[in-house]
Amino acid sequence: MSNCVGTIASVKKYYGQTLRSTCDLKSSLSSSVCEALRPPPHIKRAITMVHDDVASRYFGCGLAIPFDQLEGVKILDLGCGSGRDCYVMSQLVGEDGYVTGVDMTKEQLDIARKYVDHHREKFGFKKSNVKFVEGFVEDMKEIEDSSIDIAISNCVVNLCEDKESVYKEVYRVLKPGGEFYFSDIYADSDVTEAAKNNEVLWGEGMGGALNWRTFHKLTSSVGFECPRIMTSFPVQMKHPEECINIITGDVKYVSVLYRMFKLDSDVIKTPCNVTYKGTIKYNQDELKFDLHLTFHTDDITTIDGITAATLRTSRFFQHFKFSEPVANGPEPVGLENPFDVIN
Repeated sequence: MSNCVGTIASVKKYYGQTLRSTCDLKSSLSSSVCEALRPPPHIKRAITMVHDDVASRYFGCGLAIPFDQLEGVKILDLGCGSGRDCYVMSQLVGEDGYVTGVDMTKEQLDIARKYVDHHREKFGFKKSNVKFVEGFVEDMKEIEDSSIDIAISNCVVNLCEDKESVYKEVYRVLKPGGEFYFSDIYADSDVTEAAKNNEVLWGEGMGGALNWRTFHKLTSSVGFECPRIMTSFPVQMKHPEECINIITGDVKYVSVLYRMFKLDSDVIKTPCNVTYKGTIKYNQDELKFDLHLTFHTDDITTIDGITAATLRTSRFFQHFKFSEPVANGPEPVGLENPFDVIN
């Protein structure tokens, strides 16, 4: 890789100086995504409460905002930028929760910090529940071990050269049963050297995109349970003449929203029947756990051992009734090609 593309300085310049608003982005998801990614009413309402100066500098590639059981939890936003998702999460966790945003780009953080008091007043909070830290997601010294309930990230890990360090850091700061809920761009094969060395493609996540198989290997080696796909959408160039096909070759790209959990190695992983109580706010009728698994209120669902362990050790525990173990449960979530389940 060249000395100017893919480096910290290059990414800082792209997001601190080159991009001034969402309109400056050269890449986009397919046209069907805007419909499919429409947030539920309470998320949409929270987004509209964010100041326009903050929202106009939103450069995400998905909707990395969990919809379930957020009151009072501690959130970490990796690569928070100007803070849009932080201010959305601030409303959802409430005054008893807390949101920390980490970013390396001073220009973005200046915008985020400028509106801390504005949002506190608009949300009706006595004190702010948001702070912004200038730093690197590969080495988050400011964040204590096992202190975070949920880490989120929106199209940021693919901007980092040392992705393994990012996953290790997230694993370190999460509590047992904690969750990484994040959107990123992935490739169906190894990205070409030409794409890696193209400033626009790297800056917008395609040049640094992992082969999805490599992603699975890395997160597994760190200790995470198998990632669960929430959504998967193709990525296109809005201005193809600026990045001709010869740069990317035959590589295809997809934006995937994943959730994956940190489980202790000694936790019991036994299949069982569970019943969702319908007690999570805004999820009274059903709880979508991943692309393939939705719990319906008061229905009995047979789940695999890893899912059972996840529910027992995470923030979802109190919202389920657990039965005795079953002999023959379904197979756990396994390696899944996101290109096979494009929405």
